[in-house]
Amino acid sequence: MPVDTLYITYYEPFIGIPDPPSMLLPEKTLDYEPGQIAAIAYSDTLPIMFPRQGIYLCSIDRKIRDGYTF
Repeated sequence: MPVDTLYITYYEPFIGIPDPPSMLLPEKTLDYEPGQIAAIAYSDTLPIMFPRQGIYLCSIDRKIRDGYTF
């Protein structure tokens, strides 16, 4: 099935004090809702600009939480 739409999901930046690098801690997973989801038409030369500081997830389906993060 060819991809015709990309979904860009925006998450607010996580601002917190990081743990010291000398501490051995279990991996943390941040699980919070996205601030915005935008659907854009796929193109192999698609320019993408990131207007705000935060985390951006690029995926091929709105319900999939796997993809490329920026």
